[in-house]
Amino acid sequence: MTMVIPAFMYIILACSFVILMYMQEITLSAEMYEATVARFEQSPWQLNPTKTIRQVRGSGQVYQWLSNVFINQLYIEAEYGWGNQSNVNASLMVGSYNMLLGGRLTLKRKKLNRPTDHLFANSVARSMSYAKTNAWGQSSSEELTSDFGSSLKFKYEKDKGFNDAGGYVQMLDFSLPKKDLMQQVSNLKDNFWFDLSQGSLAVELLYFNGNIDRFLYVVFIFEHDFTGQTDVTVKVCPLSMTIHEPTQFTAWVRYILYLVILIFVMVFIKNETEDMTADYQAYFSQPMGFVNVCSFFLITCTMISFFLMVFNFTFLNFRLPMDPDPQKRIEQFSNIAQLARTNEFFGVLLGISTCFVVVQAVALMTNLLSQWRLVSTSLTSMDRHLVAFLVIFFIMITGFGLSGHFLLGLDMDEFSSPPRSLLTVMEMIKGLANYKHIVQTGGFFGDCYWFSLEFFFLIYGQLLTAIISVGYFKQRDTQSNDAAQPLQRFIKSVKHGLRKYSAGALRLLSPITSLLSFGRSSGPPQEDFDQVARLRDKRATKAVVRTVRYELRHGELESDLMDDLASDVTLRAKEPFYPDGMVHYYVEETKPDGPARDFKVSKGFRLVGIREEGVWDYKHFRDKDRFHEIYKGNPQGVLKGLNMPVQLLFQGRVRLFSLECVALLFFCGVFLAFGLQVARVGDTYAMTSLQRSSMEGGQWLDTELSRVMSFQNVSMQEKRSFSTWTTEVFLRHQMSCRTIPGGRSCLPNEGTRDNWSLWVSDPNLERKNLSDIISSAGGQPGLRLFQGSRPPSAVGLSIGFVPDGQPSRIDRLLSQSRGKNAGVMRNNYARMTFQLACFKQNANDRFKVGYPYVIDDVFLWHGTCSSATCMKDMLKQNRDCYSFAGERHDGRKIFSTQTGLTYEYSEEGTFLNQGGIAIGLGNNLQEATAVWNLVSQDLSSNVVSLALEYVEYNGNHDMFAYTKVSMDVKGTGQTARDIATTVFPLNVFSMGFQEYAQSKRTVNFALFLCYIFAGVLFACFLLRDFLVQLALTSISKPFYMFFTDFLQDDVWNALDVVTVILNVYILQDMLYYILLDGGLDLKKGFHSWTLDVAFSDSVTSDFVDPFEQFNRIARIQDTFNIMVGLNGLFLAIRVLKYFRSLSSLRLVLSSVVAALSEFLTLMLMIAVVLVAFVFMMYQRYGVNNHRYHSVFSTTNELFFFLVGSFDTKDLWDIDATFFFFVFMAYQVAFLLILNIFLSAITYRWKDVRRDADDFTIIGAFRMVMDSLKILRSTKQSGSAGDERVLRKLDEAYWQQRSVLRHVKNLNSNGTIHLGGSLYVAHQEGDDGDAEDAELAEVGMEQEHIGAFNFQNPEHVRRFHQTFQKAHMEIASQKCLELQDRDTGAGVEFHGKLQEAEFERTLEQTFDATDDAETMGIIEEDSQFHKAAADMTSHMDKKLQEHPRPAGEMSTVEEIWLDALVTVLEEAGALEHLQKLFVPMPMILPEKTQEWQIFNQKNQMERRLNRFFSLLQEEARVKHFEYLKDMARSKERVLKQQSLVLTDFLETLDSQIEKLQNEIRDLNKQSASMQSHVSPLL
Repeated sequence: MTMVIPAFMYIILACSFVILMYMQEITLSAEMYEATVARFEQSPWQLNPTKTIRQVRGSGQVYQWLSNVFINQLYIEAEYGWGNQSNVNASLMVGSYNMLLGGRLTLKRKKLNRPTDHLFANSVARSMSYAKTNAWGQSSSEELTSDFGSSLKFKYEKDKGFNDAGGYVQMLDFSLPKKDLMQQVSNLKDNFWFDLSQGSLAVELLYFNGNIDRFLYVVFIFEHDFTGQTDVTVKVCPLSMTIHEPTQFTAWVRYILYLVILIFVMVFIKNETEDMTADYQAYFSQPMGFVNVCSFFLITCTMISFFLMVFNFTFLNFRLPMDPDPQKRIEQFSNIAQLARTNEFFGVLLGISTCFVVVQAVALMTNLLSQWRLVSTSLTSMDRHLVAFLVIFFIMITGFGLSGHFLLGLDMDEFSSPPRSLLTVMEMIKGLANYKHIVQTGGFFGDCYWFSLEFFFLIYGQLLTAIISVGYFKQRDTQSNDAAQPLQRFIKSVKHGLRKYSAGALRLLSPITSLLSFGRSSGPPQEDFDQVARLRDKRATKAVVRTVRYELRHGELESDLMDDLASDVTLRAKEPFYPDGMVHYYVEETKPDGPARDFKVSKGFRLVGIREEGVWDYKHFRDKDRFHEIYKGNPQGVLKGLNMPVQLLFQGRVRLFSLECVALLFFCGVFLAFGLQVARVGDTYAMTSLQRSSMEGGQWLDTELSRVMSFQNVSMQEKRSFSTWTTEVFLRHQMSCRTIPGGRSCLPNEGTRDNWSLWVSDPNLERKNLSDIISSAGGQPGLRLFQGSRPPSAVGLSIGFVPDGQPSRIDRLLSQSRGKNAGVMRNNYARMTFQLACFKQNANDRFKVGYPYVIDDVFLWHGTCSSATCMKDMLKQNRDCYSFAGERHDGRKIFSTQTGLTYEYSEEGTFLNQGGIAIGLGNNLQEATAVWNLVSQDLSSNVVSLALEYVEYNGNHDMFAYTKVSMDVKGTGQTARDIATTVFPLNVFSMGFQEYAQSKRTVNFALFLCYIFAGVLFACFLLRDFLVQLALTSISKPFYMFFTDFLQDDVWNALDVVTVILNVYILQDMLYYILLDGGLDLKKGFHSWTLDVAFSDSVTSDFVDPFEQFNRIARIQDTFNIMVGLNGLFLAIRVLKYFRSLSSLRLVLSSVVAALSEFLTLMLMIAVVLVAFVFMMYQRYGVNNHRYHSVFSTTNELFFFLVGSFDTKDLWDIDATFFFFVFMAYQVAFLLILNIFLSAITYRWKDVRRDADDFTIIGAFRMVMDSLKILRSTKQSGSAGDERVLRKLDEAYWQQRSVLRHVKNLNSNGTIHLGGSLYVAHQEGDDGDAEDAELAEVGMEQEHIGAFNFQNPEHVRRFHQTFQKAHMEIASQKCLELQDRDTGAGVEFHGKLQEAEFERTLEQTFDATDDAETMGIIEEDSQFHKAAADMTSHMDKKLQEHPRPAGEMSTVEEIWLDALVTVLEEAGALEHLQKLFVPMPMILPEKTQEWQIFNQKNQMERRLNRFFSLLQEEARVKHFEYLKDMARSKERVLKQQSLVLTDFLETLDSQIEKLQNEIRDLNKQSASMQSHVSPLL
């Protein structure tokens, strides 16, 4: 916080200085300078060759300038004005409203001394000082102070005259007529004022403008040196003594600024003093220490100069008129001049102080903004290298400057002095060539000089780039990205405070918030996320991104999950394409049932990010050394050893071809063709240049005024120049040629037209002799006056020509440029609209006596009235209206004392219907001359604006040219001039009269339709992206924030929005153009002025010249041209968006986009620094240099310095010292900052290229071919592909997958075979009971006849037998699985559980159920057909699986559960249950802590799981009950079989015993026989 507060205080202080400087109103002073002083600098005092004040050499030429230019230009308005503006207190008015208060001449004479060198003493009897005579100070050793003169004696007045520097003083009395003033100057010449002893002459003038309450002190200084050269300086100093008037709002703003500046400066001085005294060595070891000291010293000087000015007695008490006593008048003049010079000095100090304060603010902001701090640390880390570079840099500049001075200074003004040479060398380094001039001057040596300079600095400048880049890279790599920056902490604390104190208000606004959410719940709405993902994938300009999440579930081992993760995706590694690049891991294969396949990760995707423990890793795992050392070159090692939960970020390729891309290319092509065809730039330029050249009229010499005149210096307040331009340029050039329709040559002048009469709106005209008035005005006496009431054709006109009552035939056309352009208007070729100002009594008590009337505030607010409603707004106020001379009059009617005519104010029929006095000039030279001769007599100084408009038609191009010439007299007396020409066809699709014109017109119309279609298609794509973003935003944010998210998602989206808006405006302009004043009539059908306009051969008095319609079309055309130009630019930039599909071009775009934030931050820094220099230059040069008259123009000029365009000669002449140091500081500052720009983009390019993917031409070609193959295969597959057919997993789908649908294929061993027949196991013996034989027979039969047919009762009986047999088999299996088995011959179960043990087991099972993973909510989402088929195959496979894994339900057991679920489903219970247990939509948890909170809150799914567990247990109960019955049946069968077997065994035992007895008997008999036979053997 300790760093934030001072930074913000400095920012406030800098802003206060800037506002205070802007309130100096330099622009008004510059306009006053243009009106009063510029004429003296621009007018030549000699012709052939033309020489102006800058070419004055010697005292004799000074006199010529005074007599030929100075005096003549002062009296222009007095001699050639409108005759009713002057004599306000007998003062001379210059530039309409600027009163000349006085003038003074101050002469300094050179003292001639005897030469000390006697070698040439015989040729030079007297010598003068080497240096020029200083007009600004006193030097007794160089000045001659003795009296001189012949008829008049002049005494040297010490501490008098200009700048109180002493001299011979002569006051100029401008109340005298011009000839008397000329005689006064002639007398000075006769009395040796202009002889060779003249050392310097200062001509001072003092103006006052009451409209803006501003003085203007002007001094022309001529200083001669001993070589005969004259240094001419023109100094202009404005001064306002009413800046603190309490009645003005700006005065209170100034008081606040003074208070802020004073408080902050005192605080800063205190802090800096404490820091300085604490450790002055450390304080001054930093560059900012010196900057702070200089800043506060300058601020102190600024405040002192300001206090000396505003507390001056003259500043506080001066009043007009000036004192009639000559001595007091001289004293007042000197005091005001001194105040003006002090004000100028204050302005210069204020500008420099502002620059230093801004530098201090920037330095403090570097501690708050990371990017600004990066700039600062980058420069300071390389400070020694930069100092060494700059030292060598300036040494070489000095060397080349001195070399150029000695080599070229004799013939080149740019090298005429050492400082000027240094400035020229700096300009050449920044791009100014000067090659031709240098070679012409220096020849071979000049050529060598130029090449050596340019080559050296071209190479040496790269060293600066290298130094700054190294420092930037070093600091950029070590910069911390944490959020612990002071500004960010401050912003967070402010946010926290605002939230804390606004919590109550937010609670009160909660009903309104819920109302704006349209009644929806506070949680985000549920969306179809798969559909949103598919829509996002359709964005052709962005790579497909898939995020796969792996996390531990309850009861799952981490080792198992890690093994699944490692086997889920098979990766393929590829080495980096650049040094210091990153390894690329491409997906080779995905596990069919794995999460990656579920998230649609496919072959060719690239693993670009891994997130574990809440932290994303985009670079570490892709490090080349890590890949070889840790992963041992095995890409699967990336997926091992990760800490769960884990997210893998996969990125696919950007599609090279897409519908959106094709649509944009189509749009660009159509727009380009349509724009080029419709704009017709070549034809438009030809007609526009013709009109401008004819209106500007070149130049003409006014010999009487010794002035070269042109349109650029015509003044409405000078009757001579304005009338000359009107008659000689406009009337004679534009209206002198008349031809017959289709004629090629001009016809002789035939006087006025026969069927047209002059309309004059004066109601008293019948009592006047119009012929006498016209004759006296030099017009044609044969003009007829229109008799009767005002016809429709004269609407709004005060004077003009209208047709007579009968139809008037047109047999002559007013033509221009040898008959190629014809006038369009039938009644009046051109129309003039004048606006007259109203003046009011001056309310300022200090100046109202000497300047009694000032212009109305309305005219000051509007500035240029030709394009504003000045007169209309003034009349609405209903205030008294005075002329500048103080004559009261009616603002709506102006009576002329010259001709006696009355001119009426009108709104209708004027330019843009803004209001004014409309004058029609007729349709030939004679008519126009007669009207102008009348009007020119009646114009007065009250005229403040002129809007002259006319329309011409070129039949070859079939285009119209609407031209408007405007002149405006501002309150400062400056005349603003402008010529605007708009060329357009009325048929917007016309291509002129050329070969195949109709076909081309048809093509243009077709292009227009295609353009509409393409624009709508492009807007549809943008709307689609809007809808996608709306769906995405609604998941986690309020829906109304989607637009900001849309702009933040991709910087190119802003271009899309701008492009659509521009195209809407273009189409609107086109339709408005075509349908101007259009409508639909049931009888006439569709109509519009543009389509229906036609020029007939005759007109009536009802015909109105369509100036208004042509003006509206011209404005539409101007807007259309601007919009088309901007749209073309944005579309061209928009095409770059699709370059991301190619790796080589994507690298460039990615680098630019990645550096965009740094660009914006650096641009902000550049803007801040530029503001400091702009206001400093604006303050110093804004008054007397027209290129620096405004802040905007000053910004342009300083920006020109950065691109190598220099126009500095006049700046050097005004103040060489100031400009030299400011220019050098400006160039060095921006040389460093712009190299930071280059370092930033280089760093980003270096960083982005690490991730470059196949940056080769072959790779780009391969991608194009792959895209073509994909496009071809997609086209062949069409819409039949499985991936594009969706299937809804609804109730019917799950019923088809249920086991009840396949129960007909049940086998006696409890399995289901989906092949249509039952599987029957082979019997291992032929023995068996009758039931086994019967079941086997049923099985064999089913093996042949297929599945059970439940329509057949016999099959139903057999199914029950099979179902029972299956349960018996299950019972047998259950018995075999028992550990405690009966060891006897029976089947009784002896291992019964105790009751307590059973309850404990049941409780453990219930707890395990709570801890088990919940089954979740099954949503009926639409899936791809292939995905649905895979699910079906998987479930069928599980259905036929035998035996089932331990813990899973058997097939027969599943039948019971499915039966129960089916009953509940058919009853509608499951639907209500799903609605009850569906949880509220929420954001997917990402961190482990978030999952823990989610699991604690996830009660609904647990309850749903318990419900389905109950259903499962209920089905299991029924299954076990039936199984119990079947087990008992099996037990009975087994017991019966045991009894039978026992009887059989007993029978076998008896038979065995009988056989054994028989065997014994036989053995005995055999033994006895052997005993009798053996003796015989």
